[in-house]
Amino acid sequence: MNSLSLKLGLRFFNSKRKAALSRFMSFASTAGIAVGVFALIVGLSAMNGFERELHERVLAVIPSAQIKAQHGYFTDAENFAAALTRQPGISAAVPALMLEAVFSNGRDFVPAALYGIDPSRQEQVTAIGHFLSVKLSALQTAKAAADSAETTATALPAILGRGIVRRLGLRPGDEFYLYASIPDNSGMAAARLPEKEVQLSTTLFKSPRSLRLKLAGELAIGGQLDSAVCFTQLGDTLKALNLNGANQIQIKTADLLNARQLAYSAAAATAREPCYVESWLSSQGKLYHDIQMIRGIMYLAMILVMAVACFNIVSNLVMAVSEKKREIAILLTMGAPRSLIVSSFCCMGLLSGLKGTLLGLCFAIPVALGLTPLSSGLEQLLGIKILNEEIYFINFIPSRLEPLDVLLVFACALGMSLIASIYPALRASRISPALELNA
Repeated sequence: MNSLSLKLGLRFFNSKRKAALSRFMSFASTAGIAVGVFALIVGLSAMNGFERELHERVLAVIPSAQIKAQHGYFTDAENFAAALTRQPGISAAVPALMLEAVFSNGRDFVPAALYGIDPSRQEQVTAIGHFLSVKLSALQTAKAAADSAETTATALPAILGRGIVRRLGLRPGDEFYLYASIPDNSGMAAARLPEKEVQLSTTLFKSPRSLRLKLAGELAIGGQLDSAVCFTQLGDTLKALNLNGANQIQIKTADLLNARQLAYSAAAATAREPCYVESWLSSQGKLYHDIQMIRGIMYLAMILVMAVACFNIVSNLVMAVSEKKREIAILLTMGAPRSLIVSSFCCMGLLSGLKGTLLGLCFAIPVALGLTPLSSGLEQLLGIKILNEEIYFINFIPSRLEPLDVLLVFACALGMSLIASIYPALRASRISPALELNA
């Protein structure tokens, strides 16, 4: 497009001699593109925010992968973990204990998972310290008591998820109880025998064991995990519950998306006893894939919205061609090439798309940058909760505006506007000057 095409396009675009219907169609095409750009930018920013929070909150608290003992516990978890760290792709490996348990304050009961961890090494595999109200070292205060003969009579310090704390009505320093059904040592030993020698019995599980705990701090991620986990010191918990060892190895991998394959290869090369591998994809993979799927659907849906808006550009330019027939005929009579008419009307359609795109960006960028406080204000104003932390992995709407997304949407909107203007421009170039000037 040369400067003359641009001048003609601008003159046609800014012309005041338009019928009411033509002005409405011009407004509709611009508004449609603006709405499509606004919705796409804000929606993509929200999806980027959800993905960021998934990585920085949920995946920061849970390990990349876990190797779990098939028969109760690992006989030599420390050496197993040390061997795993020497495998390619494994950044760290730490023994841990995981039990399904019920927590109670004497009146209310809350089911959750108990994790016995090593406070001095846990942050090698997770970034849990960023979400705790106290340091992990707070779990080690009962070590001396745990080494004594009165372990079971001593309240072990524990860090509870904020959701559990609220449901039980606890405060720092308050004591509560843990109840868990744990296989006894004889049952574990029996499970290690060949299958034909295992005698299934209802005595494999004793009555639930109880453990007195003391609230040392809270875990506050702001989502579903706040109501699902409790942390204690590994050695204290093993002695208090009379367990023989850790039942899982928590692993941090160099490549998060290939965590399962890396952990499986490492376990296959180093394991000396039966075990199985679980990665973060087992618990959070569906959520991750849902975010990616919604992002793809949003791209498709919003592009279709902009495509519909661009059809308004076609209608608008067709009407403009009908109104400018005499001007086009005069230009052709004066020797203007038909390619000039095509480029001028393409320029007019591009200007219409540019106006709508810029309007959409002007509204979308501030909203995307302030989506979290805006949504929080809307929740307070309407008295509703958009994301329930007991259902979703976070309790707020996050946002992360990516410049690449803005450029992609901008280019897509302009490209579709240009494509939509080709047919009316070609139609304008086929006008017969003789017929129009003699009419």
